[in-house]
Amino acid sequence: MSHTVDESGIAWEIVPPIETLVAIGDGTPFGNMTYGGGPASGFDGYVKKGINFGPFNSATPGYTGKSFASPKAISKVIVYGPADRGYANSGVAQNVTLSVYGKVGNPSSGTDGTVLGTMTFVQSITNESAPRTFVSSDQITKFTHVWARVDGGSGISTELSQIVIYEMFSTPPLAYLGYIKMAFMGDSIVSQMGGYQSVLSEPFKSAQNFGVSGASIGGAAGSPNIVSQTGSIPMGATHVVIEGGNNNLPLYESMIIPGYTAILNAIPSYMKAIIVGIPHLDEAQLNISHPGWLGPNYCNAKFDSVNASINALAASYPNAVIATAAQAMNMTGKTSDGIHFLNGNVYRDWTTLLAQCL
Repeated sequence: MSHTVDESGIAWEIVPPIETLVAIGDGTPFGNMTYGGGPASGFDGYVKKGINFGPFNSATPGYTGKSFASPKAISKVIVYGPADRGYANSGVAQNVTLSVYGKVGNPSSGTDGTVLGTMTFVQSITNESAPRTFVSSDQITKFTHVWARVDGGSGISTELSQIVIYEMFSTPPLAYLGYIKMAFMGDSIVSQMGGYQSVLSEPFKSAQNFGVSGASIGGAAGSPNIVSQTGSIPMGATHVVIEGGNNNLPLYESMIIPGYTAILNAIPSYMKAIIVGIPHLDEAQLNISHPGWLGPNYCNAKFDSVNASINALAASYPNAVIATAAQAMNMTGKTSDGIHFLNGNVYRDWTTLLAQCL
């Protein structure tokens, strides 16, 4: 099957999504099947276990699953039963209900989640090691907890052998970052990043940097105009990061929104426009480096107010995404003068937040 990258929406994605096996060591086992081998034995790679070697509960229902630090969209789950008896240790060929659940957050019980698949069948009392596959009914929501639940009837112990989980990659994994061709527009914050790009991760390391120190939105008071940088963006770019407005304050604030409007109108709709606006200051350091600068028109509160207007404008453009976390990154101890980023470590932190918008 061939896969393509679809960038018709704000978030580009692989079409169709790639189904990938979740590694055995990914996540933390949990559940109430704490006897036998316990929850961890349900994810050790051995699918044909006998009684008491897999997850086991002395009552019913029993459940075992994985908790993931990185949420996952589930493609399918394969469950294997004991190799020498049924899921319910009753000694008879009775009905057993086997279900798979997912939840964002900790489940309080074996049914506290979304049912991704369920089946009821007459169990074999001699061998249930044949795989039972559940194709997830929700392959979009990213769950932090995924588990299998066995219901064999009141008072009957329950067990299973192995749980195998597959996830869907619709947002490209690291290997696909080579597809991104990025350009940066801005003032000295962007310009000075050029000296540190070699220590950044892709796609920021190879991004084209058009930032100019002292530039303002609209070319306030004869300063270089960030709007004009749109003319340098190559047609092959896929993502454009836009930063600026700091140098417009306090006297030329009125030029900011018309300037951002001109920029967004000039960026082709097939390119994703990542809006940073005006990054935060380290106000304490600013007072030391530039006494008297801090005031009602040059402080984080004012920047937030201007950024809110920039963000409202950006929300009306289908190809724009607001880099909220990077816009408001805490700059305490991270600047040389309250304004400019101190070193490559700060740019690494900043671009890590920008990566959320890719």
